[in-house]
Amino acid sequence: ERRGQVFWFSGKAQRERFLADPDRYMPVANGTDPVLAASGSAAVPGKLAHAAVFAGRLYLFSSDETLAKFRKSPDRYLKSELKY
Repeated sequence: ERRGQVFWFSGKAQRERFLADPDRYMPVANGTDPVLAASGSAAVPGKLAHAAVFAGRLYLFSSDETLAKFRKSPDRYLKSELKY
């Protein structure tokens, strides 16, 4: 468990790799939608159905609309990451 999330691994090696640098593998902002967070909304959980990898990190979005906004201007939402 990390930050309230449970992770399952396919093997010991994968578990060890995760434990060595968990933030590398965890969704940014603990999986909340960064577009909604940047607009001042409460933390809304993202879904794997609306996921994107950007700059080597996994971002989750609550809808296709917020994912599209992120894809149009990702730098705008990366800067707001510290607000989470």
